[in-house]
Amino acid sequence: MPGRIVRNVVSPDYLPYLADASRNTGTGVVIAPGGGFVMLSYDSEGVEVAKWLAERGIAAFVLKISDQTNRSRPKSDDSDQGGRRAREQLRVRRR
Repeated sequence: MPGRIVRNVVSPDYLPYLADASRNTGTGVVIAPGGGFVMLSYDSEGVEVAKWLAERGIAAFVLKISDQTNRSRPKSDDSDQGGRRAREQLRVRRR
């Protein structure tokens, strides 16, 4: 069964999948679902992977970043700008 596909992301965000305290390894990863700048394979390449990692004690944060299909804003040479903002926010919250 195909998972959710996300398009037209205007505001970058992330969704945390935290490990249960009894299994927490202290490790965390950021997951950026793929989609070739057309869409994001949010469930199959993000949520499913994050749940698998969390079950094994690893905190995972699934990014929802720009897919460059929103025609209402100019395209950027820096297609990872949203991902960078989300990663910076995670670093600040970690401290």
